[in-house]
Amino acid sequence: MPWYNGEQATAHLRSFLGAYYLVSEEPAFKALWRSYNECQFVDDEGDIVFYRNKQGASVAIPPRDCSSEQTDSDCKALCS
Repeated sequence: MPWYNGEQATAHLRSFLGAYYLVSEEPAFKALWRSYNECQFVDDEGDIVFYRNKQGASVAIPPRDCSSEQTDSDCKALCS
């Protein structure tokens, strides 16, 4: 897609995706650097998978219902 159609394509994507369209005010090269460093690989086990950084730590923890009996220490720390 030519660069000069970017605004029109963005408008169509925004209307198509609705609430799922996410915007960041972070500069593009800073976002690229952060993504390169923090999103090194994805788990290949389990029902919920997410990115891990270079040290193997989770970049984001998916939201969970902390009222259930099956909560772990991560969830309890988030909900407290």
